[in-house]
Amino acid sequence: MAWTGLGAVLVEIEARTYRVTCPIHGVVTAYTQWAYPGSGFTRDFDLTVGSLAVYLPRSVVSEYMRVDWETVGRCINRTRGFQDGGMACGPVDENIIAAVKVTDGSRSF
Repeated sequence: MAWTGLGAVLVEIEARTYRVTCPIHGVVTAYTQWAYPGSGFTRDFDLTVGSLAVYLPRSVVSEYMRVDWETVGRCINRTRGFQDGGMACGPVDENIIAAVKVTDGSRSF
């Protein structure tokens, strides 16, 4: 999977991500430190867009960050959802850690 970084120079981070089975949410992509779940941007990029959107209209943020208007809304939702705990599985319960397993990593979904 690839993510677009923050800055004037295009930076792509490529890393192998795994699909895991969560007892609560089913099969999901494993957590990465640099990106929110479902995002094609780094966490810093999403947070920057979300912070700018607090004070500026979406049209200004989209022009400044060079993304479309709808992407600004998705960045806002990701940062807000993650801060509220809505997108995370929550704290790890050691009693159910054995139930979480890594799938084979195949691309057939």
